[in-house]
Amino acid sequence: MKKRILTLGILSILLITSCKKETAKSEPKAETEEITTAVPDEQPSVAEQAAETQDSVVTETSTETPIKVADAKKEVVKAVEDVKNQAVNKAVQQSETVTKKVENTTTKETEKATKVVESVTEKTSTVKETAQKEIDNVTKEAEAVKKEISTPAAKAPKQLTQAEKITRGKTLFTTGICKNCHNQTKKLIGPTLVIIGSTYKKKKGRIANFLQGNAKPIVDPKRFKMMKPNIDDVTRHMPIQDLEALEAYIMSFAK
Repeated sequence: MKKRILTLGILSILLITSCKKETAKSEPKAETEEITTAVPDEQPSVAEQAAETQDSVVTETSTETPIKVADAKKEVVKAVEDVKNQAVNKAVQQSETVTKKVENTTTKETEKATKVVESVTEKTSTVKETAQKEIDNVTKEAEAVKKEISTPAAKAPKQLTQAEKITRGKTLFTTGICKNCHNQTKKLIGPTLVIIGSTYKKKKGRIANFLQGNAKPIVDPKRFKMMKPNIDDVTRHMPIQDLEALEAYIMSFAK
């Protein structure tokens, strides 16, 4: 930029010098022509004519030259201002370009960082949920173990003797629904206890299994349909100790 301003200054000086030379060459000639063509009443001498011509040239040159110099200065100032404005505009454009690049870079980096943070947050949340589930499972297992340890062991049922089983079975038979269809020796709706006990003894069956619904009928199978509701609704839900007691009582009538 400094070189350009210097060049413009040199050009303006050369322009001013050229203007002076052209003015000095052209103006006296025109004045001389005017003098030679004019027809005054009195012919001046050659010395007087030269003096007048010189004075005219100096006067005209001195009035026109400052105007041209001022114009040249204005051109130089305008050129300098144009150079400054161009430099300023270029600097502003470069600054705007750099600012945009910085903003774009910052935005991209921010978005990238945000995505990373979101990803880490999501993974952390998943890990927390998984860990919480594992903690809940372990807690439940620990509570179950604690409860099992703190709960006293259930007492095993007392093992009855054969006589005690028969007595217990008689009580269940006479106070339950069995007596409605069966009798010890008299046939009612169902077979007698003598027939039932003797049949199971002969075929080596288990009355307790039948009453649980786990064995087929071996005494009067054709009438089993009448017995089945009692098995489904009553005897299959009784404790095994009571069923074994009933079995002992019925088998006591076997022959």
